[in-house]
Amino acid sequence: MGSLALVFCLAAWPAAPAPFAAGPGQETYVSELIVEPIPYDVVFRFDRSLPSGRMKKTKDGSPGTSYRMVQRTMRGGEVLRTRVLWERRIEPVPAVIVVGRPTRPVSRGSYTRMRVLEMEATAYCPNSCCGSGNPKRTAIGMRAGPGVVAVDPQVIPLRTVLFIEGYGLAVAGDTGGAIKGLRVDLGFATHAAALKFGRRKVRVHVLGKA
Repeated sequence: MGSLALVFCLAAWPAAPAPFAAGPGQETYVSELIVEPIPYDVVFRFDRSLPSGRMKKTKDGSPGTSYRMVQRTMRGGEVLRTRVLWERRIEPVPAVIVVGRPTRPVSRGSYTRMRVLEMEATAYCPNSCCGSGNPKRTAIGMRAGPGVVAVDPQVIPLRTVLFIEGYGLAVAGDTGGAIKGLRVDLGFATHAAALKFGRRKVRVHVLGKA
């Protein structure tokens, strides 16, 4: 049914001028319909009924499509001019994923997923056994602990909101000498909880305000 509707719409759009034969040195016109997919966004929303670290898709996304009829003016095989005769756009529909309650207060509203990283995660607690200097305060002055993670700022900018599968929502609020590249250090309330988490691979969703 969708294919028939698309054919009907295309048939109603302006047609491209028909090419014509030209003599030596004369201009010719070549028209082309360019069809390009438009990727859909993934929107994250909070659901306090879900436990921290859990996520559930509530709506599938669908990509959009961009249509452009382009005309090229040519002479002797060389393109002299290019112009767009008309454009049409079918907007994408975002997917919606709800995530569990945050362990650290973040701004209310929806977030759009910017990218997903496969990272190696370790764990820390806000005590002297897990760091040097002032273990209770991070590099940007945040209180260390659950929901605050250390990252390499070259990979993830500080203050970025993250969703880490199996851990939950977090803020990139600290750095560390051993945290380089695709490494992330997750904050826990106690040393026992940090030891229990250990070291493992995690999927990190880097979020931006929708």
